[in-house]
Amino acid sequence: MKALSLPSDLDALLALDRRIHRFIYRSAKNRYLFDTLDDYHNLSLRTLHVAMR
Repeated sequence: MKALSLPSDLDALLALDRRIHRFIYRSAKNRYLFDTLDDYHNLSLRTLHVAMR
């Protein structure tokens, strides 16, 4: 993560963040939880992209 800490690496940092969170969600072995948290993560990314404009 330190290698991706530059502002120009935001897309790579967000991709890594998504991989980490999806791994955690899958580890719960609860499909409903995974789907719900994944939907919330998608919404938070939309908000982030709008706020960055």
